[in-house]
Amino acid sequence: MLRTTCMVLLLTGGVANAGMVDDQFSKGALGIAWGATLVEVQTKYPHGLTWDTNGSDGTFFAYELHLNENPFGIGDPGVHVHFYFNREEKLDRIYFMFDYDQRDDALYRVGELIGQDYIPRDIGKELSYRWRATTPISVVMYVGKTRHYGWAELCVDGRDVLKQQEWEAKHFGR
Repeated sequence: MLRTTCMVLLLTGGVANAGMVDDQFSKGALGIAWGATLVEVQTKYPHGLTWDTNGSDGTFFAYELHLNENPFGIGDPGVHVHFYFNREEKLDRIYFMFDYDQRDDALYRVGELIGQDYIPRDIGKELSYRWRATTPISVVMYVGKTRHYGWAELCVDGRDVLKQQEWEAKHFGR
């Protein structure tokens, strides 16, 4: 009986946290939908910088800006946000770049928002924390191990969401 109860709690807890990831990011982030254009992003968040990514990782260009208000409730100095666009010029990824000194607080606050159901992994010069989702969204936080590798970034990847939307539009007219 105890084993069954523990298994039910474990399974329902994982699904609940996966739902939190889906609730936050399955349609986009910061009020911007996956597949949005640069103009749509700039309208909501003006005064950023656009730069060419040379096609690395399938991206075509990026739009970067600093938000004074941090969407995760982490204190000053806010957060840098990179919006990445694919060759069709549709938003498919968003990276939140935190100050290295705020790395622990950033992980904690993100965990408060979307749950603690992440899988930690040591991948050389950084640690990664991958959250589970029930939709084709990918949410991973990367933290450099030392100040020399001083980054803390949350990567929200909607590429598979866009592929699913395109497939549904093609096959079901959605």
